Amino acid sequence: MLKDQNIKKSSVHSELYNLIPENHILRKINETVDFSFIHELVKESYDVYYGRPTNDPEVLFRLLFLQNLYQLSDR
Repeated sequence: MLKDQNIKKSSVHSELYNLIPENHILRKINETVDFSFIHELVKESYDVYYGRPTNDPEVLFRLLFLQNLYQLSDR
């Protein structure tokens, strides 16, 4: 089940964003690239009414992006 992802949740991790320097590459990517296109690409893969709520596809894509950017293992 794909829920409306426009609602941003506050968490302890959101405070970590303030610790990232202004000129850091991840901050620049976040300001430049609009990853919301992911929702349009995957919306046919999710049922709005049935099933368990999903993880936000945009967050999952961002994690894969970071994994590739920093050449991290999936282990």
